[in-house]
Amino acid sequence: MLSEVGELHRIGAPPTRVTAIKMVLVDHTAPVAARTRSSAQVDETEMKRSASFAGTVNIGLALGDQNKQKPLPDWRDLILPGCYGALAGLAMSVRASWASCAAGLGLLLCAGPPLLSSTYTIWNCTALIAQLCDAFVRIDVPPRLLPYLLVNSWAIFFSFNVMAILYPSHYRELATRIDASMPYFHFLNTLGHFVPGLLCWWWFDSLANQQRIEACAWTHTVPVAYASCLFHIAWAFRVAGGLLLDHVYLKRPRFQWYVAWATGTCVHLYVGRVVAAACASGASLSNSL
Repeated sequence: MLSEVGELHRIGAPPTRVTAIKMVLVDHTAPVAARTRSSAQVDETEMKRSASFAGTVNIGLALGDQNKQKPLPDWRDLILPGCYGALAGLAMSVRASWASCAAGLGLLLCAGPPLLSSTYTIWNCTALIAQLCDAFVRIDVPPRLLPYLLVNSWAIFFSFNVMAILYPSHYRELATRIDASMPYFHFLNTLGHFVPGLLCWWWFDSLANQQRIEACAWTHTVPVAYASCLFHIAWAFRVAGGLLLDHVYLKRPRFQWYVAWATGTCVHLYVGRVVAAACASGASLSNSL
C-alpha cells in the first residue's frame, strides 16, 4: 500500500527502499533567450561527456543554437579584402617600382598579426608563384620581382637551416609541431626553402643579357641589396613585435634567434650585392660570384 508521503509498504513485511526518481520540469512557455545561454557563457563542465556511449547533451543549449539565426554580413568585413585587392591591382597594373613597394608595404601594414601569422617562407613562395603566373600570362613583360625573390629565397634558406647547427633537435621539434614524420618534414624543408632559391637562380641565369637588365630595372630605385632585408625585418616586427619569433615557429633561446637573423642579414647583403653586380653588367649570376 502507499502512504500519503509516497512510501511503499508491504503488509506483513518490513519496509524496503525504492530508488527515488527525480524529474525536472522545464517551463517551455518562457522565451528561448531566457532558458538558454550563449556558448561563450556556458561553463565547460556543463558539457562534459558522461560514461555512457551517447554522452551528456545539454538540450536547452542545442535548442537555443537551433533557433539562433546567423548574423547578417557587415559591410565593414569587406574593407580589408577590398584593400588587398586594390593593392594587388596597383602592383599588377602600374608595373612600377614605387607601386610594387607600396603594395607590399600596404599588405604588410593592413593585414596585421592575425593574418600575418604565417611564416616568411609562405610570403616568399606566394610572391614567387605570383611572379611565375605573371610571366606566363604576359610573356613579353620582364620578371621584375625576380632579383628580390632570388635574394630573399637564399636568405630564408640559410637563416632557417642554421638553427639546426646550433640546436640539433630543431628539425625534430618542428616536425612534431606540424605532426609530420622526419622524411616528410625534410621533403617540405627542401620544397619550401631550397627549391625556390634554385628556381630563382636558374630563371635569372636563363634570361638573355638584355632581358636580365630589363628585369633589374627596379633595382636602380629600390636597391636589391637592402630592400629584401628591410622587408624581412619589417615582417618580423609586424608579426612578432621584434626579432624573437617564438610564437611563429618554436620557443628558442635568444642567442639562436640572433644568430639566425645575423646569418640571414649577411646572406641578404652578400647575395644582394652579387645580384646587383649581375644586374649592372648583364652577366649571369654564376659569372658574378
